[in-house]
Amino acid sequence: VSNLLEMSRLESGVTAHLEPINLAHVVEEAKLATLTVTSDRVLQLGVPESQWVRADYGLLLQAIINLVENAAKYSSPGRPIAVDSESRRGRVFLRIRDDGPGIPEADLPMVFDRFYRGDDARSRPGSGLGLAIARRVFEVHGGSVVATPRPGGGLTVSVELPVAELS
Repeated sequence: VSNLLEMSRLESGVTAHLEPINLAHVVEEAKLATLTVTSDRVLQLGVPESQWVRADYGLLLQAIINLVENAAKYSSPGRPIAVDSESRRGRVFLRIRDDGPGIPEADLPMVFDRFYRGDDARSRPGSGLGLAIARRVFEVHGGSVVATPRPGGGLTVSVELPVAELS
């Protein structure tokens, strides 16, 4: 129900309070917020303290939590989930990589759609809204998100956000 309410709020034109946010701090808080689902995974963080994005802290945090929880849901216990980032040409690129079963090519265009759950996902708990909420949050920030299969299995979710101009 809370995911439905959040999706409705985002689709009705929520106003994001955009300000300079240290991406490393948001990712660290997301790590703490997801401890119950990542406790048997190895969460590797590689986000430099020097990366700042223009974002709404609460919305960005929720979207990153959704991505990390999704990676944990489909990856193997004891295996790494890597979260890293880089900046180039006025944009920050955040990546979340897991070693799960990945997503069939045919399903990739739909993975961020509301209520979409692939064949493998139907046997796992969830509403099919977490990734849709994340996509909408990134769009509200003038960014985007895509999922690509990893060679050998797993998935990379790549987020693009605007760099914050610090004065």
